[in-house]
Amino acid sequence: MAADLLAWTGLLAHPESAPRRWEPKKLRHRLFVVPATIARSGRRVVLHISDRHRWAATVVGAVLAMRGLPAPAG
Repeated sequence: MAADLLAWTGLLAHPESAPRRWEPKKLRHRLFVVPATIARSGRRVVLHISDRHRWAATVVGAVLAMRGLPAPAG
């Protein structure tokens, strides 16, 4: 199941970029280690990502792409 989640995340979050074709090990070592914190304020959830990390821009782009997807029907 984890491999399927990685594959779909790559397809949906990075439709036309290099991270889409990265292997799971490379994803873990580049994207899943970016320092971040989750903060809750009122009814909002805010993700604070460190801009000092080399791959932070890629993570921010992925988060924005995932937020732009339509909600699943059902």
